[in-house]
Amino acid sequence: MIKRVLVGIADQTYTVSATRHAIDVARPSDAKLTAMSVLDSDTIRHQGPTPIGAGAVVKEWRDQLLQESEQVIHESNEAFERLCKEATMKFELISRSGDPLKEFIDAARYQDFFVVGLHRLFEHGLLDEAPDNLVKLISSGVYPMLAVTDTYRPVERVLIAYSGSVESARTVRSFLHHHHVWPISEIQVVSFGSSSSSEAPGRLIDVLHYLKDHQLDCEIEFVKGDPRLLHEYAKEWKADMIVLGNSAKNLIRRRIFGETALKTIREANTPLYLAQ
Repeated sequence: MIKRVLVGIADQTYTVSATRHAIDVARPSDAKLTAMSVLDSDTIRHQGPTPIGAGAVVKEWRDQLLQESEQVIHESNEAFERLCKEATMKFELISRSGDPLKEFIDAARYQDFFVVGLHRLFEHGLLDEAPDNLVKLISSGVYPMLAVTDTYRPVERVLIAYSGSVESARTVRSFLHHHHVWPISEIQVVSFGSSSSSEAPGRLIDVLHYLKDHQLDCEIEFVKGDPRLLHEYAKEWKADMIVLGNSAKNLIRRRIFGETALKTIREANTPLYLAQ
């Protein structure tokens, strides 16, 4: 049962979307929402080069950037608090300074579910976001996680990307533990591969039967093609959320995420359910 949900505070747009998604997750079990913001002041104070003779100008720019970051955090916290009060949810706000990844991972120890921005986790829209921050969080045990876009919409159409790997199956099982928090109307399970692949239809049928045993109906499809086109498939199918495990082959990053998963994380414009 979900009793604690940790929400990563980013800029206001992502924060509003993440908070609304987090409320959806928390409401069925009356879970507590915790919003966490991290101000990485050291990185901001050392942002950019300092040309000879321009020290004062650069310092002024960095100070301004720090003030803007503090203002963004303040506005995002206010938005989180307002939405939680409107939804009559239990909540708290946590503000920390330091390395954002380290602080978030530390705060995640006694949380049950995580909601963060898909392309905006910690930098509040003022600095470039490291592209693999989500991978680093998952690799550190921060899951199950919903990584959301900057626009909220209810999760009704769910696309499960299934490779047949143990990790992919584990993600499906994790999703089944929590699927009841969303008003799901359709589930599609898709697997990609070459025309010579003989195992894919069988593994899709296995998933279909597994979901059916959990009183969930779904459609299955095997696509003869490159699995890296998953995000395009999701767009055409109009998925509200992608349940994303790793690829069975080419585990190229931290032995957890495969090439398909990494590409989808970097390019997706659909919320991702991630778990390992």
